[in-house]
Amino acid sequence: MKLRLQVFTSPETSSTVEHLAPALRIGRDPQGEVVLAGPYSQGVSWHHARIDLTSRGAVLHDLDSTNGTYLNGRRVPKAA
Repeated sequence: MKLRLQVFTSPETSSTVEHLAPALRIGRDPQGEVVLAGPYSQGVSWHHARIDLTSRGAVLHDLDSTNGTYLNGRRVPKAA
């Protein structure tokens, strides 16, 4: 399964990320697959969220981030 994300780094700027591995890490950590930096990343934790690709689809988990992770206005659960 391939995951495609459109990441908005500011209100005017975005980029597309395609990923094939079973997990994708999002945060300010430079070792992550989606690294967020700059003035619009102030609310993003070092290890903020992870997307796991499963046989049933993509699952978003919060990685105990300071401000939580939201999808369509709803807070997502923390990773187990």
